This record gives sequence, structure tokens and C-alpha cells, in this order.
Amino acid sequence: MLSNKEVKKTVEETLGKQGWGLIDNYLSRVANPSIYNGFDGGLRTASRTLRGNVAIAYLAYNLLTISKQIPSFVLYAKDAGPAAMMSSMTDFAQNPRQLWDVVREKDPQVKHAFIERELAELRRAKASIKDKTTLDKLNKITAQVGDTGMVGIKFVDGIVRTIGWNAVYQKALQQGLSEAESVRLAQNATLRTQPAAAAKDIAQLYATDEILNWFTMFTNQLNNIWNITTYDTFAYWSNKKYQDAAMSMMAVSLNAMAIWMLVNKTLPEDDDDLLDAATDQVLNMLPLVGSGAMTGKRGWGTITPPPIEAVRATTAVLSAKDKKKAAIEALQRYLVLTGVPVTAIKRTGKLLETGEIIEIIGGRQKEKKISF
Repeated sequence: MLSNKEVKKTVEETLGKQGWGLIDNYLSRVANPSIYNGFDGGLRTASRTLRGNVAIAYLAYNLLTISKQIPSFVLYAKDAGPAAMMSSMTDFAQNPRQLWDVVREKDPQVKHAFIERELAELRRAKASIKDKTTLDKLNKITAQVGDTGMVGIKFVDGIVRTIGWNAVYQKALQQGLSEAESVRLAQNATLRTQPAAAAKDIAQLYATDEILNWFTMFTNQLNNIWNITTYDTFAYWSNKKYQDAAMSMMAVSLNAMAIWMLVNKTLPEDDDDLLDAATDQVLNMLPLVGSGAMTGKRGWGTITPPPIEAVRATTAVLSAKDKKKAAIEALQRYLVLTGVPVTAIKRTGKLLETGEIIEIIGGRQKEKKISF
């Protein structure tokens, strides 16, 4: 169809060349799920490998990241409603394995879901690595460590999707909708509210440029929240679906508060805490620049891609007064690039040093919150 000049002419006359380009790009991503892996050759191939290693370094065995998957459940609220969500949680508590299997049988996209591109790439890389050279063996070990280290994240994310998907599905059936329509609604709700890695399910920004991929790492779910806040909610309001708009904003707000409590390891105590949680959510979800905005808010300095940061740390040794400390920092930067689970190792070391169990999820926040 896309090769038909008359179709192209009609679309361009109706939507303009930009509209045709968007349709063409989207259909390309649906037809080729690995399109964002197609930036082959030289630096781009190396970049993709390094991104996978960085994902392992930061996410593998990371208990805080595992716990951060849970708040995404509230984002099903608009489509399922509190009653169906509670009922689905009960169903899962009584027959977890049965419900897990039923949802994946009805919706294969849930079965093969990944929360980040890097995790999907890691799984494919692990299967394709040849065990011939020393480098191959090292890459295979890295992939194995990463794949094992992500089990907790994928398991908790799977539970959230299972319960949420089933809640939307059961509500639709109770409303008298057909089996096929109920499955479709549950599937669409999951794609809108839960992180995805398939090229067809992510924004074009995430699937068209390997360099940009460095600046959009770990932001798939934040992009969903951005879309819910800036598009879905206003669409509901414009169409006078005020209850849907209110439920969407309530879900986003609850998600923001839950994430804030996990990061700060405390309950909100005053209005400043509530405002701090809202500010964190707004800054975090900004496309492309969200990570930099949050870095500035927390006073953590500048943010650069890990390969560049490794070079900076290396040259910083030359002018550092404490060269040993600077060298250790540089070594840590390079360990990140090789896929060593640095975050989990550092937190385990802190736990052994202090004896405080909270250190295993990053310890208590030490920086002062910004007051307004």
C-alpha cells in the first residue's frame, strides 16, 4: 500500500508530508520490531553494546528498581476502576500461577514484554553470542549476569501487568462486552500505562537514533506518564469525560507519591513533601531533558552519557589532588561500561559497612529538599 503513489498523494494532500512521514515510520517499526537495532556499523554497534552493559550495571540486582515497578499498577485505575483492581488482586492472591498463564495466553504481548529496550536487546544478544573467542566468553558471562540480575524486575513487572490486565478485562466482561473487545481494551490499557520496549509501542524519539538512545535510557515509563498527563487527560476533559480525566490525574498523582516515598524512604510529612513529589514527577517525565532537569534539582551536577563520563573521570585523575580517590572513581566508570552490576555491589558494601538494611535500597536521602 505504501508503494502506491496514489495512496501517498492522497495522504499528503490530507495530512501533509509530515503526516505521511509519521505513517511511514510507524508502519516500518511495526513491520520490523528490531528497527532500532538496525543502526549497524562501527560506533553505533559499539554504542548499542555499551548501552546494554550500562543497563546491567545500574539495574541488575537493584532492589529499589524492583520496588519501583509496583506503583505502575495504579495507572490502570482509569480503565479498570478500584473495584475491579481489588477483585483482580484477590484473584491473583488465590491462584497466581493460573491467572499468570491465562493473561499470557490471551495476550502474547504481555508474555514477551520488556520494560526497557536494553533488556530486550540483552535477551537477543545472549542467544546470539558465539562461545568461540575469549571476548565471546566474556560477553556471554556479562549477558548471563545481566539476564539473571533482571529476573526480579521482570517478575514484579509481570505481576503488575497480570493483575492490571485482568482487572480491565474482567470489568469489560461485566459491562457486557465481547471476549475479543475485552481483550483489546485490556491490551490497550497495558500498552498505554506500562513500560514497553517493542519498536511499535514506543515513541518515535526512542526508535530512530542510536545517539538519542543514550539520553532516553530508563525513561520509557516516564514517557507513558507524560502522554497520560499531557494528552490523554486533556482529551478526556475536552470530550467532557470528566470522570476519566479525574481518574487519570489521580492515578498519576498516586504513582508520583509512591515513587517519591520509595526514593526518599519516608512518608510525606507536610505540604512541601507533596509539592516535592509533584515537582519530581513533572521534571522526570519531560521528554529528553527530564534526567538533566532532575540532576539540576538534586544538585548532582551535570549529566553526560557514561562513555563520555568515563573519559572525563580518566582525565580528572591528572589534575586531582587525591589521585587514588580519582582513580577509583574512574575505574568505577569503566566497570559500568563493562556490565559489572556496580549499583548492587556498592549498596551491598554499604550494608555490610553500616549494618543498616535500608542501605540495600540506596539508604536514606541526604540532600535537602527544595522548598517553595
